[in-house]
Amino acid sequence: NTVNFSPPYGTTIITGGTDDNHDFNNVVMVITYSNNPFDVVTYDMDIDGNLTLTAGRFSPTTNVYLAGNLIISATTVQDTDDTGDLIFDGVGLQTITNSVGETAAIAEVQISNTSADGVRMDNAVAFSNFIVNAGTKFNCNGNDLTIKGAFTVDVTGTFITGNNTVTFSP
Repeated sequence: NTVNFSPPYGTTIITGGTDDNHDFNNVVMVITYSNNPFDVVTYDMDIDGNLTLTAGRFSPTTNVYLAGNLIISATTVQDTDDTGDLIFDGVGLQTITNSVGETAAIAEVQISNTSADGVRMDNAVAFSNFIVNAGTKFNCNGNDLTIKGAFTVDVTGTFITGNNTVTFSP
């Protein structure tokens, strides 16, 4: 099942937490006016399927745990300074698809997927703060990556670039 959050002026989500009684399968964010936020407050959000960002500001106050793939399908998606991260915590290969070429930083990201495949980019993408945690793997897969904040790779984490450019910009 897919839950669509599509109010024209933004939305605030208060979830019950990340246990099995409060998780989501697939989530689609469609906010008509791109300057309005998609905010997750009070408790962390757990998405067992995919997160699709089609418009609006992804600005969680708490963490959003993603076990599926991240799909960016519009050039009107952006991030704001917030306190929550998008945490990739799947148990198999997770992908990041940005087929529309969005260049704004779309999230503060942590890689916590400890599978052998880890997280792989399928297109160029930009993130705010970016952390590769201990024992995890992130593969740019030859795609350009822009970091517009802090960049941290744990000594036991793996960051694979390939034939691409990693750009650090304010």
